Amino acid sequence: MARLQEENCITHPSGARVSKFVTVRGHVVSIKGETALDTSMVSDQCQALVRDGVFSGIKDKSTLAVRKPDKNDVVPSVIYGKSGEVSEVPIDYFIVNISHGAPIDNQGFNVLQFFDFPKENRQIAQTNADLKKYFAKHNKKDPKSYLNFHLLLYLAKMLDVGTVVSLIETALNDKPILEGVVEIVNSIA
Repeated sequence: MARLQEENCITHPSGARVSKFVTVRGHVVSIKGETALDTSMVSDQCQALVRDGVFSGIKDKSTLAVRKPDKNDVVPSVIYGKSGEVSEVPIDYFIVNISHGAPIDNQGFNVLQFFDFPKENRQIAQTNADLKKYFAKHNKKDPKSYLNFHLLLYLAKMLDVGTVVSLIETALNDKPILEGVVEIVNSIA
């Protein structure tokens, strides 16, 4: 993960170098087959230690081994907890859960505005009645109302991907929703 994060860095508007590489793990969370996604990255500290060759590799599934220096080489000491200098470090120490690392004030970085449309890929499928219920709460003519991930997935199945992409672009550019799109949504809901 750390190497891939390092390879996929960009310069953030603040001037900092940040990675755009995120690890996503899908897994089943219930007997009914409902799924969940976990998103994570390694810490900047781990990314830098891997980049600089401090670790020799993965000792086992849960431990990173610190590289032993060659004759004319220097490897910084790795200190872990109260143990002092160590030759191995638990991998979990460097994993950052993305949902736990999100800033409290997202400063407009989050494109999605709403999260109240029924989830995709669940035992109870989304229906047109869900669409009607959603737009009873949200204005169909307000572009921001369409910034809901699961709503967009549903509309992509009902309409087409091109129309959904134009809806997203319209909402992000704060332009009015085309009347034809509102009529199509009315006919479905």
